[in-house]
Amino acid sequence: MTSFPFPVKELPAPTLRRVLRPADDDYVHFEHGQHLPFDATAAAFSPVNAWWLADAMLLAYWPEGEVERRFKSAGFAQVVTLIKKGTQCFVAIHQAFAVVSFRGTEPDSLRDILSDVKLALKPWKVAGERVHDGFQDALEDVWQPLRETLEPLHDRQVWFTGHSLGGALATLAADRHLIDCRRQAGGIYTYGSPLIGDGAFVDGFNRRNGERSFRFVNDRDSVTTVPPRLLGYRHVNHERFVGFDDRNVLNLAEPLIDHTPRRYAVLAWNSLVESTPSV
Repeated sequence: MTSFPFPVKELPAPTLRRVLRPADDDYVHFEHGQHLPFDATAAAFSPVNAWWLADAMLLAYWPEGEVERRFKSAGFAQVVTLIKKGTQCFVAIHQAFAVVSFRGTEPDSLRDILSDVKLALKPWKVAGERVHDGFQDALEDVWQPLRETLEPLHDRQVWFTGHSLGGALATLAADRHLIDCRRQAGGIYTYGSPLIGDGAFVDGFNRRNGERSFRFVNDRDSVTTVPPRLLGYRHVNHERFVGFDDRNVLNLAEPLIDHTPRRYAVLAWNSLVESTPSV
């Protein structure tokens, strides 16, 4: 019996800068991707795809030109950048599939902050369902060009991902892709996502998206607990709990440090390594 040839990675040192400025960090996206290709045919949870999509959500924080270069280095033929009023997403198009990656909150973006704090529940695209007002408005900013980008890709599955605010937008975008375009997402993998809508929305989303939605929560990540359930919010399925109490992190700082996007990417990689049997 031989072991899986790739080692687990150490979590990055806990710093506030890594939480707020992910792109300032040195990170190799899609490392070993040539040996561990994305599974475009996966109809259930895929540890390989969880790692690819975690790296894609992390890459969304990088400058536009670097995002395009790194996606193309990983085998994507085309990258479309959509930026409007603070909402930013990238559509990376491969010959067999496509990935839509939404950037999370940037601390110096007033639009991002306003999207986060508009807490009222407003009607969604399905009667009786309500979602976070700010998240819905942020998606609306890029929805039409995103729809126009995805419509020609009828021959391949589209996968949605994002971290924090980006995770909320990825969830709503995938649901709207199904509602408006009659196209089921290949998968919806989010990391550190806040709560998005009320119970009616969650029930409807879960019915519509079946087993294709996976919501990663790193230990005590505080963003995954807001907005509060007291305001009527609920989480979509399915939660994938990752992480652990890091002895290098002060107890009071852990709810913030656990939100670090690079930590999610490393944990997704380690979960892949640990889930792969030796041969």
